[in-house]
Amino acid sequence: MTSNRPNTNSFPSADDVRTNSGFGLYMISQICRSLGGWLTLVSGTDCLRYYDKSIALKNTFFNGTAVGIRIQPSKIMNFQKTIDDIRRNGELEAKSIKHAFKTASSPSKGLMN
Repeated sequence: MTSNRPNTNSFPSADDVRTNSGFGLYMISQICRSLGGWLTLVSGTDCLRYYDKSIALKNTFFNGTAVGIRIQPSKIMNFQKTIDDIRRNGELEAKSIKHAFKTASSPSKGLMN
């Protein structure tokens, strides 16, 4: 996976749509986790599957990059509340990470309202 890592000399705004803060991937992984599912990332020779409390690494061959998700729709009660809670938790966690954006970027917020 690639990311536009923030340049420590010039930090782009979290609202810049070209900014890849990684927050969207965090949001998706936590949505999957909260709905009893998993997130799979495949790129080249590696496949990572994130479960609720574990990670599985497999060797594979994939010409490109793919993201797969699985959720249990029956676990969806109040999806907007789930999204809001995950965003708040992520922003709180980001405050403790040096050079991390402290709020979700605009594209990540696109998941909400």
